[in-house]
Amino acid sequence: MLKNWLRTRTSEQAVVSHCVLIVGDDADVLSLIGDTLQQKNYRVQSSNNVAETLRLLDLIEPVVLICDFTRPEVEGKQLLEAARVRLGKSGMPAVLFLRDSQEDEAFANAMGVEDLMLKPFDSATLFQHVDKLVLSRCHA
Repeated sequence: MLKNWLRTRTSEQAVVSHCVLIVGDDADVLSLIGDTLQQKNYRVQSSNNVAETLRLLDLIEPVVLICDFTRPEVEGKQLLEAARVRLGKSGMPAVLFLRDSQEDEAFANAMGVEDLMLKPFDSATLFQHVDKLVLSRCHA
């Protein structure tokens, strides 16, 4: 019984240590994603602009960066290019782009984004995508 409890606590604590940074231009979406991820014990930081996101990337080490922009070809490109210059390839978190259209998907693929998630989505889908990216980074 004690071993099972320790195993459960250890796996819960492992998730707690992972930080997810969410950036986007819709405060309601940022809040919804943040609240949802906190239910699964992720540490969450959010930002509503590129400059603030770059500042946060200097301060924290997120495992996953979730991007949700109305104009990903402008804000997304600016953020990813600046973050890659600042952090280098090995320091870059896994990037999950939320997409509304095929154009968003084409842009994200051209920018080398690790994962895409179609909007709208439910919490189970969000967890599936984020958990997959965390596991891929932690076992790389």
